Amino acid sequence: TMKNEGKVIVRVAEANEPGLVDALLDANTNNRHPKDQSIQTYAEEMVSGRWILTNQGIGVSETGVLVDGQNRLMAMRRAGYPSGVKFLLVTGLSDDSKKYVDIGTKRNSADLLKLIFNVHLAARVAAAINVCIKCALGKWAIRLRPDQLIEGYNKHGEHVLRIYQIEGSSKISAPVVAALADVLSESGDERVLIFTEQLIRGEMLTSGDPALTLRNWLAMTNGKGSGGSELQKGRYFRTKNAVEAFLAGKKLAKLYLREGQE
Repeated sequence: TMKNEGKVIVRVAEANEPGLVDALLDANTNNRHPKDQSIQTYAEEMVSGRWILTNQGIGVSETGVLVDGQNRLMAMRRAGYPSGVKFLLVTGLSDDSKKYVDIGTKRNSADLLKLIFNVHLAARVAAAINVCIKCALGKWAIRLRPDQLIEGYNKHGEHVLRIYQIEGSSKISAPVVAALADVLSESGDERVLIFTEQLIRGEMLTSGDPALTLRNWLAMTNGKGSGGSELQKGRYFRTKNAVEAFLAGKKLAKLYLREGQE
């Protein structure tokens, strides 16, 4: 039984303890709707051996009801109850504890990068690095792991910061900055910075100039959100197409997504 009235007990448990994960999930009688994306991410971490024991454990109330940890437990089941996956199991919590689970501020990419590298990054810089990583992976609707953020910061951080050093760049959305940074990294062509200034200021541009064409398209899509994966992809690839046309000295009357970018 998972009941433990009047006494809180904390111990380190393992996913492969016979029947434990299933028993805990049987106690999951009144929880939030499971998040399949989180479950899959956790399961992949466990299977790959990247799962690390932290202070964030599984909580069970004094009357035997699961109050925290359903997604992690479902991931353990999906991963096949892998050996070596450890977690804190806390039983005997007040039934009211459920009201206070996950009400704090979630850590975003900027928070994680500060913890890892001890550097303060504006949220917009972390957001652009986030887009760079997702594009490189070819997966847009995913939750990035800490190791992916570390690799992404090391690979893309310098170029994203160079774009954000340009005056007025803070008004450009993260997918646009990510595309500019990636072209700068891939081509090594400093004219990307000139294109960025044109895009920001819009001065001395004429019909067919790639920066003007991109400015007009971005203006038309402004206010339609920035977090959706399809809109992020559209902004990223259209920006990349525009800056590549600029570097090639080509006019660009309209922006299209090329094959493989949809």
